[in-house]
Amino acid sequence: KLKDDFPKVTCPVHLFHGDSDKLVPFANVRYARQMLTHAAGVETTVFPGENHFIVWTKFAAIKAALLTLDN
Repeated sequence: KLKDDFPKVTCPVHLFHGDSDKLVPFANVRYARQMLTHAAGVETTVFPGENHFIVWTKFAAIKAALLTLDN
């Protein structure tokens, strides 16, 4: 459903993903990077051995990255 919306994204994007995620395949990172053709930039943080619940297990790292974004 989002396929046609990826090109509409023009803001910077930061992807966070655990490489052991069983709910969202890790291959989605590559797909998203390819589809975000108009984004102002795409950064990726991969958490080795982590699963879908990185929001809880890697909260500090994600928070630190988000706090570096410009307002």
